[in-house]
Amino acid sequence: MLDKISQEVVIEEVPVIKEKKVYKLSKDEDNSFTITRDNDAYIVHSVKIERMLKRIQMNSHEAILKLARTMRYMGIDEELRKRGAVEGTIVRIADFEFEFVESSSYY
Repeated sequence: MLDKISQEVVIEEVPVIKEKKVYKLSKDEDNSFTITRDNDAYIVHSVKIERMLKRIQMNSHEAILKLARTMRYMGIDEELRKRGAVEGTIVRIADFEFEFVESSSYY
């Protein structure tokens, strides 16, 4: 019975496609922010920072440093100073609240 099975190998011809796909990472970071003043705090509105706060747990020193560096890079801390924020001023971003710190040794 095995003698009757043909040993033909069927090969399908596949056309060669000379096409390249180029993927580019777009840098659509929205670094815009607004700062408003409440009775007892400055309130920062920033899509980027609010998204960051949702992703990271703010109970570690590294996470706080990352937030501080990002805020400095975006110019948020400088704008807070221009608007009158001093050491100990309350700053609120979404549900996260902290005291403004003048010392740059934290970041």
